[in-house]
Amino acid sequence: MNEMKKVSAAWRGAVLNVAALMGFAALTGCGDSPPRRADEAGCVGDSRDSPLVVGGTATPTYVRLSAGEIAAIGAIARDGEPHCSGYLVNPRWVVTAQHCTNKSSPPASPEELEFLIGQEPFRDGGGVAAIKINRFLSHPELDLSLLELEEDATIQVPGITPLPVAFEGFNIKNGMDVEAAGFGAIAAERISDDLYRTIGAGSRGFSRQRVTRVTPGAIAIEGGGDRGLCGGDSGGPMFVRSADGSGRVIGTLAQGSSNCVGRDSFVRNDVLRDWIETYTGPLSTESNDQCGLAGAMGECVERTVVRCERGLLLTEECTDDRVCGWDRSAGRFGCVLPFEDPCGGVDFVGECDGNIAVWCDRGEIRRRDCSTCDQRQTCGLVRERGGFYCHVNECGSIGPTGRCNRNTLELCTAGQVTRVDCGESNAICDWIDDNTGFGCRDL
Repeated sequence: MNEMKKVSAAWRGAVLNVAALMGFAALTGCGDSPPRRADEAGCVGDSRDSPLVVGGTATPTYVRLSAGEIAAIGAIARDGEPHCSGYLVNPRWVVTAQHCTNKSSPPASPEELEFLIGQEPFRDGGGVAAIKINRFLSHPELDLSLLELEEDATIQVPGITPLPVAFEGFNIKNGMDVEAAGFGAIAAERISDDLYRTIGAGSRGFSRQRVTRVTPGAIAIEGGGDRGLCGGDSGGPMFVRSADGSGRVIGTLAQGSSNCVGRDSFVRNDVLRDWIETYTGPLSTESNDQCGLAGAMGECVERTVVRCERGLLLTEECTDDRVCGWDRSAGRFGCVLPFEDPCGGVDFVGECDGNIAVWCDRGEIRRRDCSTCDQRQTCGLVRERGGFYCHVNECGSIGPTGRCNRNTLELCTAGQVTRVDCGESNAICDWIDDNTGFGCRDL
């Protein structure tokens, strides 16, 4: 199989959801004119004009969350100062880390804590509501606490939507992409060999990362030296992506790296559902917001069309000989016969035809010949451009399954190399299985 010609459906669906979330004209039908011819990089062909923002961003770039669900990710203040992050799973219950409550230093009391709602709740005019804590309950063994609010958050903030939690047994594994969120610092400054000072906390942010280790009670992700969680993000959620692109909480941040761009560890919510529901009552596993950010133009998630109509989220599985593609008669994405799709089965994410990036923009095929570009660019999946495009490949001989360099796991993602020292978690770098490839295996 030609590696550049094919890509997994999961990657294609993920990037398409990112494009939909950021409001690309190809999916929403508004705003920008068709991509122009461009040679700013020495390339011959069309250009994707609208970049995505990845890494630390104000809105999610991998899972789809509605505005109400984003608002459910809040900050926890202690005596009015930034302390931790947390998130609503019920109108009166917030999940956070236990080291933010009775195991903080010194231990906190409920009277000291508040749950703050808003994008920048510590800035004048940046918060929406501050709700006092009635009590908190901590798990007897794991780093997880529940905060009971004194008031119903959905009454205080109309439109806020508690987050759905992944069901127990969700197939989380090494190599999967996830997205984490919190109100922590945006950087860490080294002040000695092993000591860092965090900079700029108090604003909600999201970070898309890759899972590097899964145990029965925890999930680890790796920032690769350029992204990650930081002081104040503790207690924030980790999201996995469901079949329709919407987010489900699967973890709560328990421990982060000191430099904010390394390994972060999350307690698994899916295996703690029974304990959580003992106090909160049944949790939702489905998105409570019907449409989220899906528009009337629709989007493709593998072979499924997802679109919003009259406030309802509609999904249509393309069966028989039909595929998800651009429907000229309807002016949106839909299930069409292959010959009816003017782009011949190519969607906005696109594909590589040899070393030529090919994608569909509102029913028209666009191409960019990467072999003509400067710096010997190759065609590949480029998240910040919303699909397949030309980029400088830094992965060299690292294939899609990764590789072991002694005890360091090396992974290639969109032409960028992520390195994980398996020894730091008392593991060895080894082949895991055909689905995962190389990973860190417990000793």
